[in-house]
Amino acid sequence: MSNLIFQRPPPPFQTNEGYNAPSNLYKRHKDFISFVKGGPGDSMQKVKRERAFIILLESVEPPEAELIINMINKKPIKGVTKAVVKEAFPNLIQE
Repeated sequence: MSNLIFQRPPPPFQTNEGYNAPSNLYKRHKDFISFVKGGPGDSMQKVKRERAFIILLESVEPPEAELIINMINKKPIKGVTKAVVKEAFPNLIQE
């Protein structure tokens, strides 16, 4: 598995309607660095980091928010196998 450790707050967030999501993962992917241990988010106050995470979850469509939560909880994504990941990102998984 990955050696990334997310500094994750509990996710008490309100999902949006989906069709009116103000953002998406494509636009917000750079925000993840703030939630990874050892990243710039280490210097943020816990409350500020938690609020930023909640804002991220509330700004994307509900399936994307669910994907983020599953990613942080290290739950496998249905349909994404190790072979698929190795084909798409050959250097991501070290064996």
